[in-house]
Parts: sequence; structure tokens; C-alpha cells
Amino acid sequence: MSRPENFHQLLALHTHWVTADAVNHHLRRSSKMAADEMPGIMSPFVTALGGQLSMFHAVSVWYALLYVVVEGYRELDLHDKAVDSVLSEGNYVEELRRFRNAIFHYQEQVISPKIMEFLEAKDSEIWIRRLNRALDRFLTNALGIKEDLERWKLIDPSVSLLPE
Repeated sequence: MSRPENFHQLLALHTHWVTADAVNHHLRRSSKMAADEMPGIMSPFVTALGGQLSMFHAVSVWYALLYVVVEGYRELDLHDKAVDSVLSEGNYVEELRRFRNAIFHYQEQVISPKIMEFLEAKDSEIWIRRLNRALDRFLTNALGIKEDLERWKLIDPSVSLLPE
């Protein structure tokens, strides 16, 4: 079978679809709604590879969506010592912005250099987890979430909602 003239563009477009479908897949699995999956059809290797690729795309969407939070944090002119400290490190924020653009805007390449720029940045996976924790703490504190849950007697006051 010959490939169409625009094969690479179609492959790049398919990659964007796979990203969207990966999120859909993981949402369905986490909701225990994966009843339409058909076990035994694919080999264990293909199933494992598909799972890893799906997880990569789901993580990519998470990273891209986290940038939207950074964008809003800056647009709202919010300030928190821990968040500001993480945001001031290196070129991560700019690389994450470009990563977000590659995830949410069509790219002709199957794997955009914008994605690789962030993924290959030294300790980017550590930085993004630190950013996520700092934003979590900031928002939890700024919104008084723990106090509200205690007041509504939904949690034990001795329980910490914030990651250690």
C-alpha cells in the first residue's frame, strides 16, 4: 500500500488525536468505564507499548494544562514566595509555554522540537513536580480549602491536605 503524499502531515495530525484520546482513555479507566476494551486481542507487548504511549500523552496534556495555571497566576499578578521562586528558575517557564503550544496547536512534526526542548531540559520533570506542589500549596492556602473542609466537618483537623 502506498502512502499518501501528505503522510507526514496526517501522521502529525494523528499524533494530536492520540493525545486527546489518551486523556479520554485515562479518564474512562479512572472512572472504571473501560467496558469497551477487548482483552486478549493484542499481544502483551503491544498492550504495554500502547499503555506507555497513552500515559506519555496524558502527562503531556497535564504539563500543558499546568502552564495555563502559570499563565493565569501571572495574569492575575499573584505572588507567593514558593511559587515565584520555582517560576524564576532557568528557562523552564518559557520552555513549558512552548511545550503547551505544541500540545494544543497543530504541529507538522510528529514530535515537535517544542516538546523536546522542555523534556530534555535538565531536571524538567523535577521542576514541574515542584511547580505543581508549590501551586497546590498556594491555592490550598489562598482559598482556605482546609479550613472550609474542617468547618463543614468533612475532614479531621489533624489531617494535612498539603504534600510534604
